[in-house]
Amino acid sequence: MDSDSSVENQKRQADADSFEPVLFRKRWLMLFLFSSVSMLNAFQWLHINIVLPSAIFFWNSSLPSDQQGKDVAIAWLSMLYMLVYIPMIFPATWLLNHYGLRVSILIGAMLNMLGAWIKCLSMELSQPISSPASNASFPLLMVAQLVCALGQVFLLGVPAQLAATWFSKSELAMATAIGVFGNQVGCALGFGLPPLMVPAVTSSTGVGDFEDFRKGFRIMFYGGAAIMSFDLLLVAIFFKEEPEIAPSRAQYKRILQRRAQLAGDKPDEADFASAFDHESSVLTAEESVLVNQSYFHQVAHSFKCISFIYLNICYGVNTGVYYEIGTLLNSIVAEFFPTEQVAIGWIGFSMVIAGLVGSIVAGVVLKKTGLYRLVLIIFYFLSVISMGAFMGSLYSNLIGTVFLTMILLGFFQSGFLPLGFEYAAEITYPIDEGLTSGILNTSAHIFGIILTQVATAMIGNYGALPTNIFILVCMAIAGVPACFMKDDLKRQRAHEKMRVEVEANSGDEFQYSSISKTKDV
Repeated sequence: MDSDSSVENQKRQADADSFEPVLFRKRWLMLFLFSSVSMLNAFQWLHINIVLPSAIFFWNSSLPSDQQGKDVAIAWLSMLYMLVYIPMIFPATWLLNHYGLRVSILIGAMLNMLGAWIKCLSMELSQPISSPASNASFPLLMVAQLVCALGQVFLLGVPAQLAATWFSKSELAMATAIGVFGNQVGCALGFGLPPLMVPAVTSSTGVGDFEDFRKGFRIMFYGGAAIMSFDLLLVAIFFKEEPEIAPSRAQYKRILQRRAQLAGDKPDEADFASAFDHESSVLTAEESVLVNQSYFHQVAHSFKCISFIYLNICYGVNTGVYYEIGTLLNSIVAEFFPTEQVAIGWIGFSMVIAGLVGSIVAGVVLKKTGLYRLVLIIFYFLSVISMGAFMGSLYSNLIGTVFLTMILLGFFQSGFLPLGFEYAAEITYPIDEGLTSGILNTSAHIFGIILTQVATAMIGNYGALPTNIFILVCMAIAGVPACFMKDDLKRQRAHEKMRVEVEANSGDEFQYSSISKTKDV
């Protein structure tokens, strides 16, 4: 080790010895700003699919001529969100890791706004009778949805990383849950608001009613575009990359590691251990080297963890089913309740709102118990049971029963999302949370596309019952690997080892274990 490296390592050790974490109240503003961007992006995911008959009527002149083709075309407005994510998650995660939270969230907000305004243009071009302009209206709508889908890619991996950057150890699970919460609010609004703004298609609907539909879509599209423009302005002015002082010792350690990387200083294993003497118990030499590896090396290393592979299977199928239900909710429920377009929208709204509660409850339970694997498995199999109950409720002829079972399904399926993020962060530590979240979301989108494509074809050819049975069987099979996952909580061990190390050197247990002071900024 040369003299320059020795001096640098001594500096790091002095920094680690003297560091005290601080929580800033503005962390809640950062979480709110991100949640608003995520919410508006999620709103644009399903706000057209939920009014499927109205969308087909309005863009009819630029859609395929057969009914199956029309249904598939509208379904692709949702599936674009899933498809784009798969190849784009790699550059988006690279950008998140190298340029940080602010750049990723700003790009997401800008794409939200751009996509929303292109939708306004598509809506204005549509006409009841075919013309060159109207023929381009639905393809332009697909372009707009593609832009919004690109925005989603830069946002879905953010919650866990934002939580680690701004929040203390004791708040990680809750902050991650709230970050997911924003996305779920957007989904809920995307289900509930469009049926209130856009008229429903009835047996008496004709060409003369076209302007009424245009008015409804104008309210939805222009209103959304204005709100998204204002949201971009707020993010550009107020969102900060990171706090002046790290909220936890683990996060401070990562900051020092990144600074060493940017400076081109890649210490060997002995250098790393000596540079962080008091924190050397947090990461093993092998883990220390892993932190300094390239993005693709870390991706490959994460899949060496068999529990992470199992998690990708059950998380992918569970969340993929959630996407499939959201995309085809109108088709599934309208087969049994054909005159209930507004109610179908509110069924979707209820599912997502229940999911918001489920996300928070899951975060609280996780924080109180620390039983990551057990809580995750319980939520998964309760999702399977709730899916079966939803299937049965469709045959009850009571719309209220459908509401109830969908609330249960949403509660457990959405509650599963933050559990998956947090468990992945634990078993793959010290790999970045944004990377593991991105891998999980990629799995969910792959399964979402497959399940939605298969379900769309099955509904058209066989009806809702065989389709729902197929989905239920897929969920049950995918739950089997979850039973073989292990409670290898590396991040929790790192925090505990750090606490013991600090107490041993400082003799002041309260200094570390108490909640960090909050600073007004």
